[in-house]
Amino acid sequence: MARIFTSEELSEQLAEIKRLRSKRRYSRSKLNRYLSDIFHLRFVEDASYPEICKWLQKNRRVKISPTGLRYFVQSHTKELEKQHG
Repeated sequence: MARIFTSEELSEQLAEIKRLRSKRRYSRSKLNRYLSDIFHLRFVEDASYPEICKWLQKNRRVKISPTGLRYFVQSHTKELEKQHG
């Protein structure tokens, strides 16, 4: 038979779940350390995303898909535009 919890017990359980969820930390992208290289290749050298992916894999031992790299560049471009108005 299933146990019936009191409202106090449910509140405590919910508080514990919220506490655990709030401690979650997300790691930074492995691409952050190569941001200047990626931006230089993309905007100065006019390299395509697949070309940059191959460069990263060969020279920096970082494997990423062209789509993932495109999302990374777009999100950081928007972030830089916000910072520099």
